[in-house]
Amino acid sequence: MSEILLISILYLFINGPTTVLGTYLGFKSPKMVSPVKTSRIDSLAPKVVLPFWLSPCITVPICGLLPTLVISIEFDQILSGVQGSQYIYMIFWFAYLTSLIFLIVVVECAII
Repeated sequence: MSEILLISILYLFINGPTTVLGTYLGFKSPKMVSPVKTSRIDSLAPKVVLPFWLSPCITVPICGLLPTLVISIEFDQILSGVQGSQYIYMIFWFAYLTSLIFLIVVVECAII
């Protein structure tokens, strides 16, 4: 029997019934009571003034442009290495290096 078929059968016949059972037990359980009484007074969030470099007009284009530039530079370097075929072993090192830079850029854009 194929491994993918076996995993699919296990997923279907184990995950499916346990999901339905968990849903049923969750709806039938008693309501949770909070031990602390909270007030209904609304509080206003303080107005935060962002620096100009964190405004959406700046961050949105940069977060879209940086990963695209990294990929295009990597693609250009790989194609020039294949065309020259002198330093074909350098392609893998450069691909690793640029994928690492790409990962760093994406994480930084996600933080912003």
